[in-house]
Order: sequence, then structure tokens, then C-alpha cells
Amino acid sequence: MPKKNSKHLTDPGIAKIGKAKKGARVERFDAGVPGLCLRVTDKGVKSWAVYYRFPGINRKGEPALLNQRLTIGQWPGVGVAEARDQAREIKDQAKAGVNPKEAREAEKAAAGDEAADTFGAIAEEYIKIECLERKLKNDKVLPPTLKRGREVESIIRRELMPHWQHRPLAELRKRDAIKRTEALVDAGKPAAAHRLHEIIRRVGRWAARQDLIDLNPFTDMDPPVDKVARDRYLKPPEIEAVWSAWDVMG
Repeated sequence: MPKKNSKHLTDPGIAKIGKAKKGARVERFDAGVPGLCLRVTDKGVKSWAVYYRFPGINRKGEPALLNQRLTIGQWPGVGVAEARDQAREIKDQAKAGVNPKEAREAEKAAAGDEAADTFGAIAEEYIKIECLERKLKNDKVLPPTLKRGREVESIIRRELMPHWQHRPLAELRKRDAIKRTEALVDAGKPAAAHRLHEIIRRVGRWAARQDLIDLNPFTDMDPPVDKVARDRYLKPPEIEAVWSAWDVMG
């Protein structure tokens, strides 16, 4: 199990880690919990894994302690503190003779239909029905409505899924939504914050109308910042030029 060059990982430090080289994957080991590492792909995906030893059968067919690896989850959805807690639990299970992989599968099976109530599951349905299927119809060329649907899908996957994917939608609160929009405001992206604010409210309304949750947790939410009035609006010929450019540039 690699231990060299391990250091205490932090969330701000992880945010600064770039992509791995093309076709490669790098591992950064945490000094806080031996065996815990952050794996970074050439796409910039950062996920947690923990190495541990558990009895098994080696290549010679003999009983032996084998090195095992179990993926915990993706960062930033799973932060450093949570990753360490999960890693300690997994290593304690292994020491007690409990197979961590089998324990994880049992937990998933016991959860049953609870997974269907998560934001991730409900958001996938919203994307499928509201962003894609109802917008496509029979058009061979993507209409503007579908292009906007794909934009909404991209925002949901980028800004919300890493943080809320495994959380029950009904348990989310306004404070959770405000935290996500404030992050964009702090990054100097007020327009993106407004867009995300509207998407969050829209998903909540849709889930309530579909009877997937009893109440929309995002009602009566104030916009993240005051909108600034535009100096002027695009004229129809300018709008057509913009759409034509998008068709070419993507």
C-alpha cells in the first residue's frame, strides 16, 4: 500500500489539483488516514478510494491477506472530513473480519426504494422528461428549446449533482440552495447564480407536481443578487445571428 509522499489533504488544496496527464491517473495519499487516497483522472474527476487488507485467496490458491481497494465517492460531494470517517469505518470493518465490499452492497440493498427519493434520481427524471423528451418532438435539427434543455442539464450535473446526488430531495432546505448560488456569486458569476436559482426552484416545483415529494423545499426563495437592468436588448436580426453562431460553434 503506497505511503510515500502522503500529506494531510484539505478541500481548498484539492480544489487546486489539476487534471492528470492524458491517459493517466494519479493518486494523492492522505496522511490523516493511512490508505485513504484521492484519485484524479485526465478528465479532472476526483474520487476517493481506500486501500485495506482482507483475507482472501492469492494467485497460488492459498489463503492470504490481500490488498483491496474500495471507492468511497467523488469530491467535492464527499469532502475530506467525510472521506476520512468512511475510510476509518471501512478499515475497522476489515480488521473485525467484515468484508467492506459486501457490507456496502448490503447497505444499498437495505436502502431499497430510498434511493429513488434522492435528488440525483429525481433530477435524472426531470432531465429526461422536461429537458429532453418533451423538447425533442420530431425535429431532426435541435430546436432552441432543446438546446436550452441541454444547458439546464449541464448546469444540474455541474453545480448540483456533486453536492446533492445522494441526498433525499425532501430533506434539502433553502439554506442548501443558497449555499450553492452564493458560491457562484462569490466567484464573480451573478448571472450564473440567478440561472441556478431558477433551475433549483423549477426542479422543486416539478417534483412536487409529480407527487415525488410532499412539499417543494425551495419555495419563497429570494434571488441571490439584484438583477442589473440591461442597457439594451438584442434586436430580432441580432438574435438570429447569435443562434446561427451557436449552431456553428456549439
